[in-house]
This record gives sequence, structure tokens and C-alpha cells, in this order.
Amino acid sequence: MRTIANKFIFGFLFLFLSWKGLDGLLINYHSQQQYEVNILELEKTGTQHKRFLKINNGIAADPMIYFEENPGSPIDVVYPIISANQMMDARLGKPVEARVLVKIKNMSRECLEDGNCFLPDSTSISGITENDLLNFTKDQYQLLEEDGLKIAKDAILVEANTKPIPLAWNLLMFIGGSSFAFAILKSFFRKADNLEDYWEKVTEKKMA
Repeated sequence: MRTIANKFIFGFLFLFLSWKGLDGLLINYHSQQQYEVNILELEKTGTQHKRFLKINNGIAADPMIYFEENPGSPIDVVYPIISANQMMDARLGKPVEARVLVKIKNMSRECLEDGNCFLPDSTSISGITENDLLNFTKDQYQLLEEDGLKIAKDAILVEANTKPIPLAWNLLMFIGGSSFAFAILKSFFRKADNLEDYWEKVTEKKMA
């Protein structure tokens, strides 16, 4: 039984490695050069499927949420940025819709006491778009949506100060992960005359 469990664990790990490599290759393909855009334009036209961005003239907007592995550990902070036009609307009490969320990893918890966990300058954000936004819960969305601010359905999450992994490493992760994962999964597909025979071929042990 331990042999099968180990195969599942390592198979999953290699599939994850393969997926990370594939995602990295897509970033390499769509972002051979960093895509620089004014946030006002981005709010109108989107990112054009670019993954490596530099977003200019954004303004940090309250509120923010944070994630922690355990009490006392550094935190990951997420907050929206909007254009000056939208900030003016917000100050007039009009509803606004944020299309960009910024993620900062491993920040000191002291910023929670200071009440300022934003980047020193949010007017120029550089980084890679991440898929973490898909994992946000309804409660986390509600924490981000206050005082007339809503998160757009097509909003993007940019991890600040990140760069694409080099093409060669992504290719190695994809090919290596896929090869090992395929080899492990293939071991489950064995011809057998009966259940006992199949068990012995998969686990390389006899049934008790």
C-alpha cells in the first residue's frame, strides 16, 4: 500500500512540476519583452494576454488583505490599484471597479502596526500575473470590496518585482516533470489475469 501511495505522491509532484514548467513557457511565449502600459489604458483594453507587465500611474487603494503561514511569520499582502480618474470618482462617492490587484510576498508584520503595507511607490508596478486570484474565497473578495470599490471579474493579480523564469529552466521542468509523471502513471496500467496478479505487478509485492 505504501508503494502505491508513494507513486501517487511523486506522480502528483512531477505533474505539478510539469504544469509550472508549461505555465512558465506560456509566460516566455507571451512576454518575450515586458509589456508596459498605463493603468488608465489597461482599465479600458486589458492586458492583451501579456503576463510580464509594467503598470504605470497606478494609485494604491484601500482596503488590503494579507495571508500568513502562522502567527509571527512574514505576510503576503494583496491590495488594489486604480487610475487617478477612478480615485477621483471614489472620492466623490461614485462606485469604481479595480482591474489590477498587487501582491507583495514576505512583508514584515510590522507594517500591520504602522497601517501601511503598500509598496512605497505604487505608480510603477513591475511583475508577472499570477493565478492566485482564482483561489480567493468569497469572504476575501468581500474584504477587498469596501466603500464603493468592486473587483472586476476580469481583474488580474500582479506579483510585484518578479521576472519570468528563463526559457531553458521552464523547458527542463516541463520535459522532466512530464517524463517522470508519465513513467509513474504508466506503471498503473498493467495487464493482469486477476486482481492479485495486478496488485503484485503494481506494488511489486504479493497480496497478504
